[in-house]
Amino acid sequence: KKPLKIMLYRATGELITNMLKYAGTKQAEINISLTEQGLCIRVKDNGVGMAVKNIQEKGGFGLYYISQRMENFKGKLIIDSHPGQGTDIMLIAPIT
Repeated sequence: KKPLKIMLYRATGELITNMLKYAGTKQAEINISLTEQGLCIRVKDNGVGMAVKNIQEKGGFGLYYISQRMENFKGKLIIDSHPGQGTDIMLIAPIT
């Protein structure tokens, strides 16, 4: 469980850093909750947004690598973003 905690901590930090660098806003909502799927960490901003299809290719702001790490722990990275409409990202990790 410790490697999962460390990965979630680092991934959340990276999401916040990305928001500060690229979103064009300094305001975000960060929520942590327990759902049926597991622990959910949500980072949502009202910034410039992005085209999600570009993120699925290697490189996209480190999100590709967060996605790969989440998969290693049987978790998910869910991105909802559109240019001009902000970004909503969820990390979902199973808790067993």
